[in-house]
Amino acid sequence: MRTSDWTRRAFLRAGATTLGGLAAGCATPGGPAHGGGIDAHAHVWSGPDARYPFVPDVAAKPMNPAAFPPEILLAHGSQNGLRRAVLVQPACYGFDCRFIADSIERFPGRLAGVGLVDWRHEPREGLDRMAALGLRGVRIKALRAGHQRWPEDERMYALWRRAADLGVAVCILPEPSAFDAISKLCTRHPQTIVVVDHIGWLGAHERPRDSQVDGFLRLAEHRNLYVKISRLHHFDMAKPPYLEAVPLVRRVVGAFGPERVMWGSDAPGQVRNGHSMAASLDVIRRHASFRPEEQDWLLGRTAERLFFSA
Repeated sequence: MRTSDWTRRAFLRAGATTLGGLAAGCATPGGPAHGGGIDAHAHVWSGPDARYPFVPDVAAKPMNPAAFPPEILLAHGSQNGLRRAVLVQPACYGFDCRFIADSIERFPGRLAGVGLVDWRHEPREGLDRMAALGLRGVRIKALRAGHQRWPEDERMYALWRRAADLGVAVCILPEPSAFDAISKLCTRHPQTIVVVDHIGWLGAHERPRDSQVDGFLRLAEHRNLYVKISRLHHFDMAKPPYLEAVPLVRRVVGAFGPERVMWGSDAPGQVRNGHSMAASLDVIRRHASFRPEEQDWLLGRTAERLFFSA
């Protein structure tokens, strides 16, 4: 696997001690008792590799960084008290989840996966293939017009029903206008595990409005819905230490309870351009003043229950 200069430097910065710990599979101090802390949302991809071809529109435009393999992700995590991670399928592979599945196989017990399926054309068949690879979640995006029709879309119904049968979480990247549709789907499918990524995309481009925050917090009434506190490096175009995000993080955990919230980095974005995992983790560990038992859920136990438990 060829890597970019940036990836090589990141690998070297991880240090021999950290990489030795990865090879030995040892737990890192400071994480939850159940096998170490968990990064609930990260992306990995290989460099140019014929075994894992990029989709054509991505292949024509270089990835940045050129590669971000699981070794680098786990090294960053180990430096910050995290031993495990949930890999979310990057768009560069389209619906081909083999790189994620192979990464999980290479690091048994260390990685879990969330894939993509073509739900508009084969919601059940695509989900079955993905689940057969060992992935524990499927990601769908509600970022453009059309999601308002999801509650009445039989293809979406088939996906959610099959996800419940398989015990696979439906992980949604929404815009705030999708919250109402998500609520209707949760009401119709109370047995389906639902995870909302990136705090519902609140604060991704501008300071979230009160009405948007209120709409998001109303989703807490659905007991099958979980939240990722992730991508803090983009909250309101923030810079470390992300203090702008702290009030919203506190409100989300207060509404949903820590047992339904999990932290994720959204690496590699979180470890580039002046950002770091440490800065994002400090929102949970220091700035938001969570109790140790709350941190235990946010930094490991919630993600473990959804993505690592048998």
